[in-house]
Amino acid sequence: MASLPGPHDLITTIASAKPPSTTRSSCTHEVHAVRHGVQVHEHGHPRRQALYREYATRKKVERQDDEVRDDYSMNALLRTVLSVVLVTTHQGIARADNAEASPVGYWKTIDDKTGQAQSIVRIVEVHGELHGRIEKLLVLPKDNQDPVCKNCAGDKKNKPIRGLEILWGFKRESKGWSSGYVLSPKEGRTYQGNIEVIDNGNRLKLFGYVRVVVKIGRSQIWERVSSGN
Repeated sequence: MASLPGPHDLITTIASAKPPSTTRSSCTHEVHAVRHGVQVHEHGHPRRQALYREYATRKKVERQDDEVRDDYSMNALLRTVLSVVLVTTHQGIARADNAEASPVGYWKTIDDKTGQAQSIVRIVEVHGELHGRIEKLLVLPKDNQDPVCKNCAGDKKNKPIRGLEILWGFKRESKGWSSGYVLSPKEGRTYQGNIEVIDNGNRLKLFGYVRVVVKIGRSQIWERVSSGN
C-alpha cells in the first residue's frame, strides 16, 4: 500500500509547479482581432503593441488609397460634366442664333449636282408664310438669257423663269420652316420642302422631297447675298 506524501513532499511539489501559459492563447486572440479589424489597445504586452502598430499602418495605407481613388473618380466626373455642359451650351447658342436668323432676304442658289450658282432668289414672308421668287438668272452669255418654264404645268407653263415663284406655303415650325412647296423649273416638278437657316444666318438649307413611305429627296445649300443685283 502506497504511503501518503508528507508535508515536505507537498511543499516541494507546489514550489516546482509551473503556472499555466497564456502567451500562445493571448497572441492567437490578438492575431484574430487584427485580422477582423478589431481595434487593439496600444498599451500592454509588447506583442500586442506590435500588432496594433501593424494594424494602424495598414488601415492608414488603405485610407490613403481610398482617398486617391475618390479624388480620381470625382475629377473624372467633374471633367465629364464640364464637357457635357460646354457642348450643350455651344449647341444651344448655335441653335438660338440660327432660330433668330430669318430666311427673309436674297439668296444665291447653288446646284447640288454641279456646284454652280444658278440664280438669285428673294424670299419674303406674307401672312406668316414664306414665298420665294427668282429675281435674277446667273446664266452664261452663250445661254438663253430669258428662258421659259417649258416643263411646268398649269398657270406656270411657258412662263418666264425670271420672276417665277418657286417657293410658297412654308410655315414656321420649332426647327426651321416646313410644309411648303418648291418648284424645279428645269424639271417642271413640284416637291414638298423644308427650309432651315444655318451658319448663323449665312446659309440656307432647302430640302425638297416626295413622300412615299419615308421622305425621299435631296438638299441644296444657298448662300445669303446682300441684294438681287
